Amino acid sequence: MEVVTEWEAENLRIEAETVWLGETRTVAFRDDGRPPDARAADGVWAANWSGEVVKLLPLYLYVAADGVPRTEVSANIEPVSAPSDHLVWVLTGDPAPVVRRVAAALPTRPMGLAELASVAAGFGWIGVLLLYVGWLLQRPADDGRSA
Repeated sequence: MEVVTEWEAENLRIEAETVWLGETRTVAFRDDGRPPDARAADGVWAANWSGEVVKLLPLYLYVAADGVPRTEVSANIEPVSAPSDHLVWVLTGDPAPVVRRVAAALPTRPMGLAELASVAAGFGWIGVLLLYVGWLLQRPADDGRSA
């Protein structure tokens, strides 16, 4: 995860919070050049966390600085499809802290053969059902008289 900002607030702190499989987790973003951050003081704050595989995470971003109390600037449910998913926000601080999303996690893994087969089978059954309904609609109506 990254937060990009040119906001030069004194003692800026950025945190993310989630509930991961029932456990509340908080991680601080850093801009000090230590991993996961690439370069110190470049305005790109980085953080990451890992854990058991999940599909969705409630994700809250908080910002604090001198003269700015801890403020929730984002609250979303984030899809997570692979360990390498990358989420990026831009933070502005004039006059109050605001973030906007600039990159979202996208599915990165291809479907396996078994998954493709189940999708194809599902479409096949839908086709059979539609053909049956079409046949029923074209049948001559039975008016209830017997021969």
